[in-house]
Amino acid sequence: MAKASRYYRAMLLSLYLFLTICFSLLSLHETPINPKPLYMGLGLIAIITIGFITMRIFALNGDAMLFLLSNFLCGIGLVMIYRVNESLAYRQFIWITGGIATFIVFTFLFKYYSYVMKYHWLFGATSLMLLFITIIFGREIGGSTNWIVISGHSFQPSEFVKILFCIASASFLKDRNETKDVLLYGSFVATVVLLLFAQKDLGTALIFFMTGIVFVYVATGKPVYPLIGIILLVTGAVLSYLIFSHVRVRFEAWLNPWMDVPGKGYQIVQSLFAIGAGGLFGSGLGLGHPEYIPAVSTDLIFSILVEEFGLLVGLAVIAIYLFIFVRAYISAMSSNDRLKELLLTGIASMLAFQTFIIIGGVTKFIPLTGVTLPFISYGGSSIVTSFSLLGIMNSLSLEEGTK
Repeated sequence: MAKASRYYRAMLLSLYLFLTICFSLLSLHETPINPKPLYMGLGLIAIITIGFITMRIFALNGDAMLFLLSNFLCGIGLVMIYRVNESLAYRQFIWITGGIATFIVFTFLFKYYSYVMKYHWLFGATSLMLLFITIIFGREIGGSTNWIVISGHSFQPSEFVKILFCIASASFLKDRNETKDVLLYGSFVATVVLLLFAQKDLGTALIFFMTGIVFVYVATGKPVYPLIGIILLVTGAVLSYLIFSHVRVRFEAWLNPWMDVPGKGYQIVQSLFAIGAGGLFGSGLGLGHPEYIPAVSTDLIFSILVEEFGLLVGLAVIAIYLFIFVRAYISAMSSNDRLKELLLTGIASMLAFQTFIIIGGVTKFIPLTGVTLPFISYGGSSIVTSFSLLGIMNSLSLEEGTK
C-alpha cells in the first residue's frame, strides 16, 4: 500500500508539473504576458488535489489510478480548449469541477450498488422518456436534434441516458440469459437506437447499439448474438446511408475526401492536415492552426492536440484510454458478482466505443461522426457523464481491490 501511495504521489506531481508547464507556456505565448492561463492551471491543480484527498480519505483508498489518468486527459483537454477559445475554457473549468464532484458522489453511491440497481425498470423508463422528450422539445445544433435548451443553457439528455442505460442493462441481464430475455432486452436497445435515429444523432446511436451487443454477449456467452448484432448494424448503416443525406456526405468524404476538399471533405481533410503537420513531436503549444479545423474544441479536438503536441503524445493519450478500459475489464473478469461484471464491462465498453468512434473518425480510419472525446472535448454534459461513469467504475473496482 505504501509503495502504491508513493507511486500515486509521483503521478500526481507529474500531473502538476505538466499542467504548470502547459499553462505557463500559454501565458508566455501572449504579448504582453497574460497571467490568466497560469491562474487557471493553478486552479485546476487545486481542484484535482481536493478531489484526490477527498477520495483517498473517504473512499477506502479507491483506484486512484483512474482518477489521476482521467484528470490528465481533462488537463490536456483544458489546455487545448484555452488555446483555441478562452471563454470556453472558463466554462470547461466549471464542468471539470462539477465532474470531479460527481465522480466522488458516484463512488460513494455505488458502494451500495445492489440497492441502487433494484430500480432498473425506472432507469430504463427514464432513459426512454428523456430521449422522447428530446425529440419533441429538442433543438437542432450541428445537424442533430439532441439538445434541450432551458433559459439559455443547453445540455444533451442522451449523455445522461448513458448512465441510466448501463445501470438498467446490467440489472436486467444479471439473472436473465434466455432467448425471451434477450428479445425483451433487444427491444429496449432498439427503442433507444430508434429514438436517437429520430434525433439524427447516429454516432451516439452506434455507441448504444454496440454497448447493447456487449451486454448481451457477457450475459449469455453465446457468440450468435454478436453475429446477429453485426448483421443488424450493417443493415442499419445501409438504411442510414439511403435515408440521411448527411450520412451519405460523411461516407463519401471518408472514401475520398480529396474529391471535394472545400465541401464534403473539408472536415476530414483539415483534420488530416493538422495531424500530418504535427509530426512526431508537434509544432509546439500555441503554434498550430486551430482556425482551420471545424469543431476544434469538441469533435475534432484530437486533431489540434496532435498538431501541437505531436503524434507521440497523441499515442500516449490513446494508451491512457486503453489503460483505463483494460483496468475496468480486468476488474470485471476478476469479479464473482454477476451484476458487477456486467456493469463494469458495459461502462468500459461504452466509453471505449465513444473513444474509438471519434479518434477513428478524425484519423479517417472510419467515417467521421459527431461525438465528443471523453474527458477531453468541450462540453458539460459529456464531462459530467464521463466522470459519473468513471465514479461507478472506481467504486466497483475498489471493492474488488479490497477483497
